[in-house]
Parts: sequence; C-alpha cells; structure tokens
Amino acid sequence: ENVGMLVGYSAGSVENCTNNGKVTVSHAMDQTKSIVFPIKNVGGLAGVCEGNVSSCTNNGFVSVSETGVPYKAGKDEADWDDQSILAINIGGIVGSAGALDSSLDKATSGAHGFVSGCANTGNVSVDTPQTNGIDRFGNVVYSQGSNVGGIAGYSRASIDSCYNSGYLSANHTTGVAGIVGSLRAKTTTSSYHGNFSQE
Repeated sequence: ENVGMLVGYSAGSVENCTNNGKVTVSHAMDQTKSIVFPIKNVGGLAGVCEGNVSSCTNNGFVSVSETGVPYKAGKDEADWDDQSILAINIGGIVGSAGALDSSLDKATSGAHGFVSGCANTGNVSVDTPQTNGIDRFGNVVYSQGSNVGGIAGYSRASIDSCYNSGYLSANHTTGVAGIVGSLRAKTTTSSYHGNFSQE
C-alpha cells in the first residue's frame, strides 16, 4: 500500500520531480475481509499525495501484478462492498491524488489540491487474475482491478495541463483512462495520446 519511486505517502506537495526508474509491485496475496485491497495506491512518483503535484514527469514503467484469489462474500455479509478488487488506484504519476476526506467532495478547483503541468511517458501495466469473485448478493464479479490512469488512478484533486503518452494495459480491470481512472473533481486542458488495452 502507498508505493511510489519518490514518496509513498505525502500530506504535502510534490513539485519539479522526475522519475526514470521502474516501479514494480508484485505478489500473490489472497483477498480477505481484513486485507481488503492487497495492492492499493501505486504511482510512478507517489503512491498518495494529498497536497499538490506540479511540474512532475514520469518516464518509468509502472508494473502491478496481483495473482491472489478474490474474496467470495457470503449472502449474509451485508457489510462487504468491495467487489473482490485486488488492485486499486494505479497511476503513472500518482496512485491517489488530493485530500481523502469524503466531506470534501465538491468538484471545485483547489478544494482538494491539484495536479498540474505533469507528464507521463511511461507504460502502466496492471495484471490481475481471471479468477472471478462473488459479491455479497451472490453475483459474479469479473473485474479484479480498479482505477488505472496515465496521470492518476484516483483523484479528488483537480487536474490541469497534464499529458500522457504512455501505454496502459489493464487486464480484468474497471475504470481505465488515459488521464485519470476515477475522478471526483474537475479536469481541464488535459490530453492523452497513448493507447490502452482492457480485457
């Protein structure tokens, strides 16, 4: 949890940084109710940054592999709502950006920090197993990964003037996009010129 080449977790800001190295997170941990997300928050520069990320570049390969077995919830487990996700919030620059306080969920500029002027040229790969999970309703869950982006996997921060040209590969994953996999703020003047595959 919280893995980056420069910083794992930051409550401050990350500015004017470049990464050219490879970030690799790989294991085979089975999901349990106490280990909800075996892999969470992985980025080329930072795993989590609650402040601002500005003028940063990632040229390195971000590789995540989790081959464990998804948790199969019983019908009586009404508190289980994580749908057998083994790897979540994977980004070329940052895994999870912005403040994590759920009360700060308005899509306003600067309310949760910002990601600005960042570029990712590195490839991002997320590999999770074909083994299907079961949610609390007894439904088969086909996606074992979630929130994969060329700039950020998940963001409560606004994203401005960012660029991604890296290739994204995310098997058995939902929420895959060139800039941000899951966005809870706003994005302006961002561009994506790479390719991605999703199975």
